[in-house]
Amino acid sequence: MDKIYTKSEKVGSRKIENELVIVPLDDKTDTEKPELFYLEDPTSVKIWELIDGKRKLSQIIDEIAAYFNIEKDKIKDDVVDFMSELRDNGMILEKTKKV
Repeated sequence: MDKIYTKSEKVGSRKIENELVIVPLDDKTDTEKPELFYLEDPTSVKIWELIDGKRKLSQIIDEIAAYFNIEKDKIKDDVVDFMSELRDNGMILEKTKKV
């Protein structure tokens, strides 16, 4: 839970009303998934907004639980699964610690 993620430089995002669209910025992405990645539910959009390369995964879970007034235990697995999906699709990267 102490992992820190940052948005990939290979994607850009645009919020349109209550939805978010993530778009590859070049043809050299590491994914074979569709070009556009749509985030339509408020929880997913909020998670994306909290990914800043500074917050730990545990902090994102805490903030999502507080924002939506949900117990952490009820939201934790969903947040972790969604972050894994973003990582697997090349949208976010695990930030490495500088020595």
